[in-house]
Amino acid sequence: MLILHLIKSNVPIFGAILFGYLASYFHMLGKRATSVLSDFVFLVALPCMVLNQFSKYSIDKIFNFSYMAVVITGSIPLVFIGWLVAKKVFKQSLGEMALTMMTSGQVNTAFLAIPIFLLFFKTVSPVVMVTVFQQLILAPTILGIIEYASQSKKSGFGGLSFLKELPKAIIRTPIIPASLVGFIFSYFHISFPSTISYFLDLMGERCSADFFICIRSVSRTRQD
Repeated sequence: MLILHLIKSNVPIFGAILFGYLASYFHMLGKRATSVLSDFVFLVALPCMVLNQFSKYSIDKIFNFSYMAVVITGSIPLVFIGWLVAKKVFKQSLGEMALTMMTSGQVNTAFLAIPIFLLFFKTVSPVVMVTVFQQLILAPTILGIIEYASQSKKSGFGGLSFLKELPKAIIRTPIIPASLVGFIFSYFHISFPSTISYFLDLMGERCSADFFICIRSVSRTRQD
């Protein structure tokens, strides 16, 4: 029974991925469909969903310190290993090392865990705390290192000039400000009016299907 339940639960995911592959293979959605869907998920659907989900939970549920400690304890060694391998083995630059550190220690909550939990459980509460750590602490830190490296490469000395560009980099990653606003709403117990909440839900619900379609569509497009 458990195996049948798992198979039944996973059919929609693989069905959406298969549809993405076939849509790309037969050029059903046009050449720009993949980039449009990806941009919609990244710029609209995910921020709307995260903002609405964050605002629905009280701050004590978001910040379960025991749970957060496990997440941070597991992430830091992986980030350190990523930095060590990037520096000693691959001899990467500072900006490249920052990306390696992020990919080593960051769980893909935004583009994978959130859509899966939303599809199966109709809530993203189990990954909210992980998302808080990644989007409000880890991601801005990595973006700061990348901007510092970029400014250093241009002028020979980064100094604090990278701080001018950091807010722009954060804004270009909409899920970060969406997480911050949702966190503020949660902290002050502010709720969205029902009309706005419904709108955010409506936008966020598109996240799961569009994401899984994009997975295979992007892969197929790159092969072509």
